Amino acid sequence: MSETAATDSGIGGTSGEHASESQQPVALVTGGATGIGYACAGDLVSRGWRVIISGRRKELLHKAAGELGAVDISADVSDPDQCAALIERTQALFGRLDGLVLSGSSSGSGPFASLGHELWATTVMTNIVGNADLCRAALPLLMRTRGSIVAVSSIASMRASSFMSAYAASKAGLGMLIKSLAVEFGPQGVRANAVCPCWVRTAMADRSMGVLMERNHCTLDEAYALATDVVPLGRAAAPEEVSSVVAFLLSKEASFINAALIPVDGGASAVDVGALGYR
Repeated sequence: MSETAATDSGIGGTSGEHASESQQPVALVTGGATGIGYACAGDLVSRGWRVIISGRRKELLHKAAGELGAVDISADVSDPDQCAALIERTQALFGRLDGLVLSGSSSGSGPFASLGHELWATTVMTNIVGNADLCRAALPLLMRTRGSIVAVSSIASMRASSFMSAYAASKAGLGMLIKSLAVEFGPQGVRANAVCPCWVRTAMADRSMGVLMERNHCTLDEAYALATDVVPLGRAAAPEEVSSVVAFLLSKEASFINAALIPVDGGASAVDVGALGYR
C-alpha cells in the first residue's frame, strides 16, 4: 500500500469513524484540489455527500479539503498501487463508495512533431490507463451500492484542433473507456458517463490564455473572448456550470442515463464551421 494514499490528511469537521456510521452517499473526486474537480467536490458536499478529494499536491489538497469540508488523500492515479490504496482507504474510512468523479488530468499539448514518447506516455497513462486502474479498484464498491462513475473529458475528444493531438486522443480514449464500462457494468447497476466541456475558467485555462494574450497584446478577459468567439453562448463556462452536470449524473434523477458523453460547451460542438463566414 502506498504511504501517500494510505494516510488521509483530515476530514472537514468530522471524524472518519463517526462518518462511516452514516448512510450518506460517498464520492471520490480525483483532481479535487483545483478547477473543475474542486467545483465538483464543493457541489457534492452542498448536496449532502461525503466527499474525498485526491491529487498529487499534498499541501494544496489539504487546503482545499479544509475549505470544502472534505477528506483529502494524496495519490497519483498513474500508479496502480496508489489507485488500489486510495480505494482501500476510502473503504476503511466510510465503508462504501457511491460516486467516482474522474477529474484528474494530464494536459500535454504542443506541435505534434515536438511531442515525444515521454509526453505521450504520461498523457495516456494519466488520462486513460490511470483512470482504468482506479475504476477497476473502485468497481467492487460501486457494484455494492449501484453507484456511478462520471469522467471529466473534453470537447477535444470530439473535435480536432492543432497542437492538441496527445490530449485529444487520450480524452477520446477516456470516452470509450466510459462507454465500455457503462455497457459491461450496467447489468450490475453501475452507470458510467462523461461530461465534455470546452473552455472553462480555471487556473489551468488562464495559463493557456497566455498564448493569446501575448499574440494579441490583450487582457485575460479579451483572450477568453477570442477563444470562445464561435461558442453560441459567447463565453467560457464557470467551473460550477460543469460540476452541476456532474452532480446531476451522479444523482438518482439521472438513473437511466448511461454511456452518455455530454457536451457542456455552450453549443460549440453544434457549430457548422463552414458557415462561420456568413455570420
